[in-house]
Amino acid sequence: MDKELIEHITAQLQNHEETYPDGAWERFSEKKNKKRGITYWPLWAAAALIFIFGAVFFAQNNIDQKKMLQ
Repeated sequence: MDKELIEHITAQLQNHEETYPDGAWERFSEKKNKKRGITYWPLWAAAALIFIFGAVFFAQNNIDQKKMLQ
């Protein structure tokens, strides 16, 4: 039983042929020609956050040092 089932499945898979839709290759190759840019927005967001927190830190530190000097 198992051997017959395996042979039947093997024969079905070997005889199977998928239909080719017209223009499928052209649509596929058309997408390859387009250049996809890498999204840099997470990197820009991280850099902006670091810059903002650094500016706030240095501003606070500068204010504290001016108070100490007076």
